[in-house]
Amino acid sequence: MTTRLTILLFAALLPLTTTYATTKQDILNESIAGTHGRLNYRYVAAENVTQDEKLPLVIFLHGSGEAGTDNKKQLASYMHPLYDTIRTNSRYKAHFLAPQDPTPGYTRLHHGFIDHILNTYDNIDPNRVYITGVSAGGVGTLESLAHFHNKIAAALTLGAPMSLPAARMMAQNPTPLWMIVGSNDHIVPLNNIAKMYNQTQYHGSQPRLTLIPNQGHWDWDRMYSQAPGYTNHFIGGSPLNNNLTDIYDWMFTQKLDRQTVNTPRPLHTGESIRIDFGLEENFAQNSQSIQNPNNYWNDIVRNNDWPTYDSSNPDNNILIKNAITTTGHKTKISITLNDAFRFIQSNNIPNNTAFDDTIMNDSWVVGHNWQNRQGKLLITGLEVDQTYNIKIFAAASITDTQQSLLGTYTLGEASQTWDLQNTATPFIEFENITTNQFGQLLLTISTTPGNFAHISALEITAIPEPNTLAAIFILTALPYIRHRTH
Repeated sequence: MTTRLTILLFAALLPLTTTYATTKQDILNESIAGTHGRLNYRYVAAENVTQDEKLPLVIFLHGSGEAGTDNKKQLASYMHPLYDTIRTNSRYKAHFLAPQDPTPGYTRLHHGFIDHILNTYDNIDPNRVYITGVSAGGVGTLESLAHFHNKIAAALTLGAPMSLPAARMMAQNPTPLWMIVGSNDHIVPLNNIAKMYNQTQYHGSQPRLTLIPNQGHWDWDRMYSQAPGYTNHFIGGSPLNNNLTDIYDWMFTQKLDRQTVNTPRPLHTGESIRIDFGLEENFAQNSQSIQNPNNYWNDIVRNNDWPTYDSSNPDNNILIKNAITTTGHKTKISITLNDAFRFIQSNNIPNNTAFDDTIMNDSWVVGHNWQNRQGKLLITGLEVDQTYNIKIFAAASITDTQQSLLGTYTLGEASQTWDLQNTATPFIEFENITTNQFGQLLLTISTTPGNFAHISALEITAIPEPNTLAAIFILTALPYIRHRTH
């Protein structure tokens, strides 16, 4: 009797155990199936939603390996931590949608897709539609953001290959974007990520970038589950979100009707911008160590060793638009290449304590016995009535150590000669520099035959005008003067 009772109890418990183990996949496989245009999709509504409750919608875009027409393959196991989070964590309660593209490539939402979902299913908050994708789905996320930014509140990509057209288009809107990529991703080289990140910044956006050391192209489930080292660190992004280091906190905080546009403005007194010169393949690795959410850099990167001047198309010479301050605010300041440098030298020997050494590893070089012994950079967007302190940084040595590192640096009407091999000073500084009537300054770096001159970084700080400083001193000292005269 005891044995029979034990068997019956075991049999009664077995279905419960089996059901629990397969519940998630069953829900996904048997979720609502739909089609819009060429895209099949699976939709899972959030549980226990009241009639008038509006919840976010999370759209997941698969990689190329999950393409097909079965409308189930896109529900890959690597997205389960994402699904689990919004299914089980009340802070991130949301509806879930996973389209499937029929052919390998990138999965992009097509015209009218989001409107179709909003009109078909109830209880979706139109101001909190989020999109995330991996690999080819990451490209699809960027493409979707470029075309439907007014429908998407935030976007997250994991291992997304480069799409420069999407970068240029999506940068015209303020939608928050977070890009996560591995440093050893053989599918997405670092120089491609550098181009993507730089293009979005160049065109006015402020994306976040997280570079995961020693990470390849996979492990997306660990990224979605926020394993240690996979999130909670980034460069760039809006300073308004600096306290949001968790990908889900960051995503679910964003709302379409509350997006704040970081409008370009003048550089305020006391503010600085910092500009790093370099090569694209060095950008991402260097930036991981030199940047943090409270110390924004503007990275001038070129895709080859020759920073040439394009006389036929002036726009090609613009290196930085709307440079970002060290607190993350856009300015009106831009940097334009006004005359070609000779080449870009990487892997210099740093000799600088002001910044992390990695920022000094690249330099833009003029000189030696080449024809172009000077390079020119035009700084625009400065204020006519504002004065500035400008620091120019350079590495201690370049590869050809047989040549002297002697250059002349001219800024406006001021000029300084700098011998890098015979000084321990990591920078030269121009103080109380005034702009021309257009709010511009021309920086010229030149040298003589047999010498090199170069620049690794630039810092521009707005300061009070000398007369203003005198007035501040007088006003501060006035009570003391009055006291002594009575």
